[in-house]
Amino acid sequence: MRRIRVARRKTTKQVADALGVTRQTYENWENDITQPKINQFISLCTYHCIDFSSIFSQLRGNKSKTNINGKRKHNEINRS
Repeated sequence: MRRIRVARRKTTKQVADALGVTRQTYENWENDITQPKINQFISLCTYHCIDFSSIFSQLRGNKSKTNINGKRKHNEINRS
């Protein structure tokens, strides 16, 4: 999450305010201390213009990678 936030030049406070959570809550998500609820995760993806279904595909072991906009990267495929 931090990589995406920094790439979009947003502060933790800006993202937290947009999502309706405290800065500390958001920072806990970034630091992998706590996890957002599913509705918060979807809001986070929407805020960053990311297709959350592509993230779920990656978590399930899909071999293709996506960029921060949720689009497949060309020439980047894991070969296991």
